[in-house]
Amino acid sequence: FCLGWTLTDAALLSADVIHAPEEHIPHAVRRALTNLLSSLALVMATVLIGSEHGHTRFSDLVLTGIPLKLLTLAALLRLGLYPLPGSLRRRPATYVASICTGGYLWLRIASFIPGQAAGYHWLVALCSAGLLAGGLLAALSDSWASAWPYLLLGEIASLVLAPLLDPVAGRAVAWILAINAALCIGLIGVDDQAPSTATTSRWYPVVKEHWSRLPRAIGLMSLAGWPVTLGFTAHWCYLRLCRSAGLSGLALLASLTYLLASLPVWR
Repeated sequence: FCLGWTLTDAALLSADVIHAPEEHIPHAVRRALTNLLSSLALVMATVLIGSEHGHTRFSDLVLTGIPLKLLTLAALLRLGLYPLPGSLRRRPATYVASICTGGYLWLRIASFIPGQAAGYHWLVALCSAGLLAGGLLAALSDSWASAWPYLLLGEIASLVLAPLLDPVAGRAVAWILAINAALCIGLIGVDDQAPSTATTSRWYPVVKEHWSRLPRAIGLMSLAGWPVTLGFTAHWCYLRLCRSAGLSGLALLASLTYLLASLPVWR
């Protein structure tokens, strides 16, 4: 797992640097350093777990202490739950890789944490701030291209927080959120493949202009949680999870955030 994690770091660095504008290079370097720190935390946690238990099989572990904190740090850094300058200027492929690897590690960690996670209240505050920030920034965006990274920030915040609210139902909701986010990014990142000019009719530009927006529109609407989308199901389950955990304030905050997040779709 550590080897795969490190190889993913190299892939993320390549995806960030290749064909990146010159002004985005400093952000790509900072993200590479963040991913390196995430890998170091994962390796250190693996070494500590191996020295304490004699093995590193997740199914036989009860994570506590420093290994738990290091694994949590590795997962959060990989997920990118931090709206720093440039952290939301990544390619769709890098978002998918980050969510798949970081989300998998986080959900495995949450599966074997006894009781509530260490730093539970701090994580609640961090995720609530990330959720609200994502909704506000999306509402203030003037285009779809600038709105979807902020919508994704809210999805990641909900994904991190859900397993802490309920050890069983929360993980199921987190899986739905992760799958929805990955599918939406895939739709948003679809490249338009235009035919050659020799076979292009005079109606093609008009047809292309409308149909090329459809995948991105579906992805954005699902991220925003519109009805008849997987995102709506994920958000509804998350709100029910907050209510069942007795956190009505968090449910109200999430409802307000989802309402703000739907504004870019109307533009």
